Amino acid sequence: MFNCARCSQSFTRKTYLRKHLLNNGDFNKSSHYDCDKCSESFVYKIQLKTHLLTHESSVPLDIEKKTRKLQEVLFKCERCGLKFSSPEHLEVHNNGYHDLFVLLSSI
Repeated sequence: MFNCARCSQSFTRKTYLRKHLLNNGDFNKSSHYDCDKCSESFVYKIQLKTHLLTHESSVPLDIEKKTRKLQEVLFKCERCGLKFSSPEHLEVHNNGYHDLFVLLSSI
């Protein structure tokens, strides 16, 4: 194992440790990475890189999450109330579960 002397994180390969050290800056210099698009500041370079992805989306992330959540509940089974993310999933559910239940009930 290869341990980072700065944060004590462990790595299985020396190359992973080197990459970690390159991405995370120098702790001794108290370096920080500022976002040039907003006022956010980060200790690690990788944190800034991840954060910058939120600025690339054409739709704000919170709105995108809410939209996804609304889409998840659009297709509700009339028989049992289960919710599905697509009409295809609902159809598979109806054809598989409810039709099988009706068939087994009639035996």
